[in-house]
Amino acid sequence: MPVAKSAGAMPICLFTSIRPPTDQNSTVYLLDCLQSWRTAGFDTVAVNGPAETEVLRRLGLGIEFAVTAADGKPRIGALLSAIRERFCPFAGIINSDCKIVGYPNIAGNLRAGLERRIALAWRLDVVDGARPKAGRYGFDAFFFDTSILPADDAGFSIGETWWDLWFPLACEACGAKIETLDAPLLMHRAHPQNWSRQQWANNGRLFWTTIGKSGSPSEADLFALNAAIHVRLHGMPQTIPVIGPPDVEEVVRLGGRAMLMAAEMEHLRAELAAMRNSTFWRLTAPLRAAVDFVRHLIGLEKDGRIGFDRPTAGAD
Repeated sequence: MPVAKSAGAMPICLFTSIRPPTDQNSTVYLLDCLQSWRTAGFDTVAVNGPAETEVLRRLGLGIEFAVTAADGKPRIGALLSAIRERFCPFAGIINSDCKIVGYPNIAGNLRAGLERRIALAWRLDVVDGARPKAGRYGFDAFFFDTSILPADDAGFSIGETWWDLWFPLACEACGAKIETLDAPLLMHRAHPQNWSRQQWANNGRLFWTTIGKSGSPSEADLFALNAAIHVRLHGMPQTIPVIGPPDVEEVVRLGGRAMLMAAEMEHLRAELAAMRNSTFWRLTAPLRAAVDFVRHLIGLEKDGRIGFDRPTAGAD
């Protein structure tokens, strides 16, 4: 049985689940990700099934394994069990395809501020030859005090949609204070999405139920809820310093917030372009033109450039 150690004697351990790489490029990328975690000061435990673990061990990754009964995406409960079995005072869950940016002493800085807290990290998507872009939706790593973990996983699995929204809220319900890191901490090699709309909707309805909502939500309800939860989580202020010197920390946080804002503006422009190309937009063009014309006239009147004859009191 593992022996409990003091919080100061143990590094933060990151728990993940690794899909065995299928070619040399994906193997090299996986090794780069794991090395970035070590450089940042973290230990790593991979939660995988027996066949996957056998393949991964042959790669000499230099990590520990917690072997589950079956291969495939593990339930979050399997990761929570692995965390509890190691008596980690502080731990993290991270997607295995994310690198950690090389700020100095990240693990130590996080450990110093995690008591009764969970810190959320979003990612920068990287495409060869292009500028990195902030991921507007989703969180790819969590760092937390293990005393505030939920008792079960409510049916969510790592790598699936909505689990990254459910998890911090479940920790909050157990007494955790949520903080979302402004500083960009993760780099992620962009790839085609590996989830389906049906799976997103199914997990969205599961999330809907777990937060106590009744009825059967439409997809529009789920989109609205998803956006509202992201707004709330991104509004949770960061108090834990992760970089060190306060002036450097503030500059990096400002840069992170600017990147998130730029991603939001790009999304809004894309939505507006899609709306303008829609049938509804074309059909309502005359009405919008009339509204714009009235607004223009009101503006001219306010500037004193034109005047309207208005009925006086008692006029017929």
